[in-house]
Amino acid sequence: MLTGRILWFIILRDGIEIFRDPSKKAFTDNNAIQPYQTYIYTLSVCNNFGCVNSKQVKVATLQAKPEQVLPPIVVALGATALQLTWSLPHKPNGFIVEFHIYLLDSGIIANMSGSTREYTLTGLVPYKQYMFVLSACTEAGCRNSTAVTKRTKQDTPQDLPVPRVVIVNASVLELYWREPAHPNGLLLLYRLYRSTAYRPYVIVTETTPDTFNHTDMMLMESTHYSYIVEAMSGAGGTNSTPVIVTMPQQTPVGISAPNVTVIASTQLLVEWESPTQPGGHIDQYHVLLNAGTTVEIDRGVGLDMDLLVDNLLPYTVYIVRIQACSTGCGTGPGTRVHTFEDVPTGQLPPSLLAKGPSHVDISWHPPLHANGVIIKYWIHRRLAGQTAEGMLINVVIGDTLHISNVGPDLLPYTSYEYKVTAVNSKGETVSAWAGVRTLQAAPHVIYAPTVSVTGAHSFSLSWKAPLKANGIIKIYQIQFSAVIKDPTRKLSVQSVRVAGNVHKTSVSGLQPYTAYQVRVVALNEAGNVTSAWTHTTTAEAAPAFLQPFVVEKQAQGTSVILRWDPPSAPNGLITNYLVYELGNINPLYQGLNREFEMRRLMPYTRYSIMLEACTNGGCARANSQSFYTAEIAPENQPTPLIGETTSTRAVIKWRAPIDTNGKMLSYEVWRRSERRRRKRQLSQPTVVYRTNKTDSDDYTYIDTTLEPFTKYQYKIRGINSQGFSDSVWQSVETDEAPPEGVAPPIVSQVAGVFSQLKIEWTRPTTPNGVIQSYQLQRNNTPWSFGVTHTKEYLDTGLVAYTYYSYVITVCTGGGCTASAATVSRTGETAPHFVAPPTLTTLTATSIAATWMKPQVTNGKIHVYHLKVDNNSVYSGMGYTYTVSNLVPYQAYSFTVTACTFGGCTTSTSVIGRPDEAKPASMLPPILRLTKSNAIEVSWKSPLKPNGIVTSYDVHRDGTLIYTTTTAYSYTDFDVLAGQLYTYRVTAHNSKGSVESAAATIATSASAPSGLTAPSLQAVSSTSIRASWKQPTNPNGKIYNYTLYMDNEVVFSRHQFSTLVDGLKHWTLYSFHVQACTSSGCVASASAQVHTLEAPPLGLQQPKLLAYTNSVGEHKGVQVQWTAPSQPNGVVLRYKVYRRLYTRLNMGGEHTLVCSINGSQEKLCMDTDSALQPYTQYEYKVQAFNSQGMTASVWTRVTTKEAPPQDVPVPLVKTVTETTIKVKLLSPTRPNGNIILFKIYLNGIMVKNSSVVEVTLGEDSALRAATNYRLKVAACTAAGCTYSQSVGVTTKARRPSGLSPPVITNVTTTSVDVSWLPPTEPNGNITQYELSVREACPHPYADDNDDVTMPCTEGQYVNRARGKNVLHVHITGLTPYSKYEFQLLVSNTAGQLESPVTTSSVTLPTAPVYRVSHPPKVKTSGNVIIVSWADCFHINAEVKEFVLFKDDQAEYKGYDSQYNVYRPSQYRTYVFRVRLVTAYGKADTPSMAYDPTRSDYIGK
Repeated sequence: MLTGRILWFIILRDGIEIFRDPSKKAFTDNNAIQPYQTYIYTLSVCNNFGCVNSKQVKVATLQAKPEQVLPPIVVALGATALQLTWSLPHKPNGFIVEFHIYLLDSGIIANMSGSTREYTLTGLVPYKQYMFVLSACTEAGCRNSTAVTKRTKQDTPQDLPVPRVVIVNASVLELYWREPAHPNGLLLLYRLYRSTAYRPYVIVTETTPDTFNHTDMMLMESTHYSYIVEAMSGAGGTNSTPVIVTMPQQTPVGISAPNVTVIASTQLLVEWESPTQPGGHIDQYHVLLNAGTTVEIDRGVGLDMDLLVDNLLPYTVYIVRIQACSTGCGTGPGTRVHTFEDVPTGQLPPSLLAKGPSHVDISWHPPLHANGVIIKYWIHRRLAGQTAEGMLINVVIGDTLHISNVGPDLLPYTSYEYKVTAVNSKGETVSAWAGVRTLQAAPHVIYAPTVSVTGAHSFSLSWKAPLKANGIIKIYQIQFSAVIKDPTRKLSVQSVRVAGNVHKTSVSGLQPYTAYQVRVVALNEAGNVTSAWTHTTTAEAAPAFLQPFVVEKQAQGTSVILRWDPPSAPNGLITNYLVYELGNINPLYQGLNREFEMRRLMPYTRYSIMLEACTNGGCARANSQSFYTAEIAPENQPTPLIGETTSTRAVIKWRAPIDTNGKMLSYEVWRRSERRRRKRQLSQPTVVYRTNKTDSDDYTYIDTTLEPFTKYQYKIRGINSQGFSDSVWQSVETDEAPPEGVAPPIVSQVAGVFSQLKIEWTRPTTPNGVIQSYQLQRNNTPWSFGVTHTKEYLDTGLVAYTYYSYVITVCTGGGCTASAATVSRTGETAPHFVAPPTLTTLTATSIAATWMKPQVTNGKIHVYHLKVDNNSVYSGMGYTYTVSNLVPYQAYSFTVTACTFGGCTTSTSVIGRPDEAKPASMLPPILRLTKSNAIEVSWKSPLKPNGIVTSYDVHRDGTLIYTTTTAYSYTDFDVLAGQLYTYRVTAHNSKGSVESAAATIATSASAPSGLTAPSLQAVSSTSIRASWKQPTNPNGKIYNYTLYMDNEVVFSRHQFSTLVDGLKHWTLYSFHVQACTSSGCVASASAQVHTLEAPPLGLQQPKLLAYTNSVGEHKGVQVQWTAPSQPNGVVLRYKVYRRLYTRLNMGGEHTLVCSINGSQEKLCMDTDSALQPYTQYEYKVQAFNSQGMTASVWTRVTTKEAPPQDVPVPLVKTVTETTIKVKLLSPTRPNGNIILFKIYLNGIMVKNSSVVEVTLGEDSALRAATNYRLKVAACTAAGCTYSQSVGVTTKARRPSGLSPPVITNVTTTSVDVSWLPPTEPNGNITQYELSVREACPHPYADDNDDVTMPCTEGQYVNRARGKNVLHVHITGLTPYSKYEFQLLVSNTAGQLESPVTTSSVTLPTAPVYRVSHPPKVKTSGNVIIVSWADCFHINAEVKEFVLFKDDQAEYKGYDSQYNVYRPSQYRTYVFRVRLVTAYGKADTPSMAYDPTRSDYIGK
């Protein structure tokens, strides 16, 4: 306690001084106070001797709107989705309860809780920019972030219109197209494709995004063409619907451009002349305007040569063309004209935006139909609601579409209307009026308020609205402060706010007898205006802040001297002081002195006194003040109460001793323990808690160092300066807890089985209760097991070489504990699918092959094998290899094989060719003298063409005489007879050339001449007829003709024809004939012919490969084959057929799978949806040429497995309280071998099974009367398929797991009884039944008490019954009595096997004498036996019974009867019995003992 004159009052906030004053006792802290913050204030009071601090006071400020709200981060997920993420505001100013997302032009699109940090918006328009604002909200309001914009990604264009066609003539047409209706991004180009006579499409042209037409020339008459336009963006391309055109056989040509005369704004006169080449009879003309566009106009005129076209658009460009039709229609060039202007129409109202109190932005669009050049706009303005034409405020030129109207003639917060007039050379069009309101400005001029004092703490005031509100007054702020005469002190202004439509209010909470100044501030959205001050003074009031007594104790403890200081806030003149003892209405003292001696007090007795001070404004009393006299040791420490108990903690509650007999200095909590279910001695008691805090009514200690499932005992020791008092021991038992020491499961691979893992686990080292179940969890899949399970499990159906995480969870009645995870990997197998290598041609002799790691490796790849034409060229771990020493431009087959330690998988083959090289090994040409001045030169391809030979050059004597791309012979007529000539042939490809060796021949001077090449006719596929004629200049007698075939003699005789047979099918043969005279020979030129085709032969069976998709499911069958060994012609087409294999296949139905051009790759991918998984099919290939076909034999293949289809729901056979027996039915379409069934209950897999009948609940019992959703997954090697779920309800059984009821709110005569539903209701609860009885022993006569009282337990009485009753308030109980509460619960299957009980003791109270049960007396010799066992309602712990005899204490003790010795048989006595308890005392009436009366009771 601080005495002396106060020098300073100091306020500290969070340890920092913020206020210092010598006398002021109030302070308002408005210095940088932040919303939603907790501040700690301390008051320090100082005098000359030092300072003393008050207790700390915590103050929490209210929430406010958030600040510094950051905009969301927006990420484009695709063309139609954006993801928004955000963080908390830097200054939340409270608890963020909600986020709003605003989308520009759409408002709020999402409301989310304060814990949400992301939102995905779908269904958006591709390549569109969106603007978002994030709003964060506390309970005090919301604040927006700045706006953020984001554009969705591009998508392929949509809705590309069909191109339009204009036929110009029989070989030329024009195509026109438009931009897609939805570009969905930036268009990059347009591609025009053309198909001729239904052949594949080819690209005709590519155009820029702003080009929308193309002229296609050099077309063929009477031919079908199909055109497609493709629009390309960054995301891909989209094709239009094809347009099909049939070119006419003939059209008029020479159609000139028409003469066009503009007649009016909507009329044109068109004149033209006849075509220069009509191509037949002209039967009609058409006038086309803007042909090929969406606004095309087609006017047929018959045979007229002019046309007046009307109903056109004013001031519009038209291209006019003439179309003339005979057998077909041709179109001439166009004439470009412009229709005249007309009066504009369709001017829309302007868009208005108020930018300030005297600033309006005006913008508008041109008229919908300008019908000419807009030369100017007129802008008019008027006040809203007027009907006048308004004031012209501006005239602007025609290309201006925005102005600002700024100036003093615009008033704040005023509604105006604007209209726009558009003018061209022909007239004007006027918009409708559009309205806008200018923004608010700060209010102007407000007068001081009128103030009336209404009491010592309040005044009322009224005011008028500002002269000019300049908007809507939202708030009036009333500012007031106490008038401070000290100019050095800062003025502290307080304020209250009222709505803008309120003009009077009152202010309370003021200081009495204090001068105040008051003013009003009017606020709208733009600013505020403040009135002048009005002064007033509050009335007197009762004093405040009365000072405490200074109590000076006297040594004897029977008196004290009281002193006090004047009130800190007298609130007027003090007229009287009064001192009261608490509970006494008469003052002990009154007067103006501030000192008084209080006498006749008891030692160490608490006295409460109170000071009252009075002014003319009233009186005020200080808080009561207490003091004590001398101390002794405490007595009767109450037994502690046990509160909430868990597995590791217990709440210990106690009160002070009933007789503290002094100031309690400390309390100690003692504890001893006993193991449950073990016969052990109690441990030595120890102090577990000590506290020096002794000023509370109730004390609590939470013991958190307990072990689960253990019994403990507690007692309390209360200590003062003179000694201590111990309570009796109180018992408590801790609950079960989750186990400890749960080891991770042991996971091991199953030898030789990659899809299985074995899991084993052990019992926890510290169960902390009775173990109820084990739960094994693999990743997110759990299994439950009972306590009797073998603690091991075989997990099947796993993916090869995959990590799995296993956790074992052990549960007791106190909860569950999960072990650390054990991660294990399954074994390896062959990779799932290997993609073929990617080939890159490097040189003429090398190809680089690259490949990728398989997506599903099923193990660790330890080697890759690259094979070329089935020969291994590389083995290793690389992903690329260059194959060298290849033959230039020769086709090679490449495959790659990936191997794990569990097997290998080979990709499909891919064909590659090295680059071309210079050709090599060109043989010399073959020379034949056909006549004396003609030499035939023939040659063959190079032995090593090393590519495609593009041309051959023939040189004679070093001079190039002939070049060809296709021929293999040349006849040189530019030679002279009797000369020697040398010839060479050069072959060229893309990489170079090779020259043959030279061949030499001499022309003959006398040989025949003029021998023509033989005539050849293919007679069959194996014979050719050759015939020839005599030379035109025999130069003698021809004695022999020799026929050469491929330079070999096949016939020599003097005749003019022969049949050459025994030839090969469809083979090119070269023939020439030689005629000889005696002077020499001459050879004709060569002639070539093919033998005829024959049906092909030797088609081998195809190679079949069943393949899967990326997840291992059946996808289709790959069919590969080679060409017939004897094609015997040109193979035109291959056909692949498929049929379902049956053991008795007798030519059943087969299906055409592929039809492939004979020049394409011999590969067919059968992905027909009708192809069923895990089914045997047969395939054959047919090869066709012009003469017939040959077929391979049927070849069999089995398709890959797939997940089953049409899995039936499991068939429920029997249901008990804890089990469900089901039969698993095979899928209608198993699509493979069913290797496993997985059974799910309520979405959790509970069992794997390979048998068809399963009982669920055998390992871990199911819950009775519980609805389960049961489904099954049937699995093949390719995956699993779920059945539909079926509902199953287990049967009900009697409830269990009912906890004893909980007793709360105990009073002397009532308790509240509540309970929880049973943990296992096992069915629908039909009734709870609570019964109560009075129990023994009496709480004041139990083992801890010296009192002995007879006790008879009562009968149970039902106090509550009902289906939904979980709480009962029981009244009419007896104070300090023990009651037992018995709870039963029933369901449809029966009643709880045995009821649960709990007990409670009502609170004590003062004892009461039972009038109907006076004391009993009887005699036995010289002894009077006085009994008082039934005389009292004891109601508390007994301190003593006192038996008075003739008003003198005869006996004090705990017995309920006493033997009084009587010296005389005739003497009378007066007896009275007193009961003393901790809560009071009670006396029986005095009773006279008269030995002369039969009942010994005198009158």
